[in-house]
Amino acid sequence: MIETKVAVIGCGVVGAAIAYELSQVPHLKVTVLDRQMPAQESTGAALGVLMAAISQKVKGRNWRLRQTSLQRYDALVNELEAATGRSIPYNRAGIVSLIYDETTWPKWEKLQTVRQQQDYPLALWTPEQLRGHLPLLNPAGICGAVYSPRDRQIHPAQFTQALVAAARQRGDTFSQNNEDQAIK
Repeated sequence: MIETKVAVIGCGVVGAAIAYELSQVPHLKVTVLDRQMPAQESTGAALGVLMAAISQKVKGRNWRLRQTSLQRYDALVNELEAATGRSIPYNRAGIVSLIYDETTWPKWEKLQTVRQQQDYPLALWTPEQLRGHLPLLNPAGICGAVYSPRDRQIHPAQFTQALVAAARQRGDTFSQNNEDQAIK
């Protein structure tokens, strides 16, 4: 069988995820090139927020991509932890978005209705309910909040490191500090 060589340029979360997914394809020889160690630049500074249900996207390609990504993360985190023995910090308790402009409340109510139809619950919290859920939060200027129990947050650097470790286990190669090897 002929081996196909693939180069992935950059080893942030996107490059590492591509390498990991490609590592599952038989007869691919994957090499990831970066100037530095994985997860250093943007990935190292990212919040790791996985927002699907709390997003205002309700249909079309953007919604489908968010929904598919969110569904994949739960399984992927379990898969990576089992493969690597690493614990990946992953908040499965949902995300709260604070509302500072009371005129946006109707838009959140409309989104809540759409998400209920899509089986993605959203809770709209008044300032009093918000204080009940998050008593240490300073409520100054907050008109309410939206809580999405199905959205997530992940530690992007540790997630990327787990992707790299699992891809290495499958034979992918990672090379740093090789600007002279850059594809032009």
